[in-house]
Amino acid sequence: MKTLDKEQLEAIKSFFGISSDLMVEHLKQKGLIKEDFELGKWYKHSSGGYWFLKEITDEDLIIYGFTCMMKWINESLRDKSALRHLAPATDKEVETALIKESNKRGFKEGMVNINCLLDGREWDDDCGYGFDFNGDYLELGAATIFKDGKWATIIEKEPLNEMNNVLDEAIEKLTKLKTK
Repeated sequence: MKTLDKEQLEAIKSFFGISSDLMVEHLKQKGLIKEDFELGKWYKHSSGGYWFLKEITDEDLIIYGFTCMMKWINESLRDKSALRHLAPATDKEVETALIKESNKRGFKEGMVNINCLLDGREWDDDCGYGFDFNGDYLELGAATIFKDGKWATIIEKEPLNEMNNVLDEAIEKLTKLKTK
């Protein structure tokens, strides 16, 4: 079955003087209009969220991103009609949303102890400063903290002062044992 491109659809709407989206929706349901969505791209939902389209199946939208309340989601949606509410998002919009989410998760500039998603390395020293967004990944300094819808983990370690206190106590106990 042949599908209509944007120019053909606009010509038909213009010729018949149709301004309603009802006809467009009907033609989409009949499979006469091809969706203009690109997988692997970020889109802004009209309600304010941001979605990364991973896959569009016959029944589902596989996405990750943010709800209109800016809550992180990574799921399959049964309602493909949600596509009509999407428009391409700018890199700056997505970068801002990802940096806010990374801050909520505890990532901050100059931090240590991150399990990097790109190479699997554990960063146990200063990863550097500044966030860098490139399409589908976010870096903090040199460590990749977001990639393909997944977030890196912050490795919890005892603060250095606590470790020093434990070490001091152990040395003190050993010293007392030697002097007895």
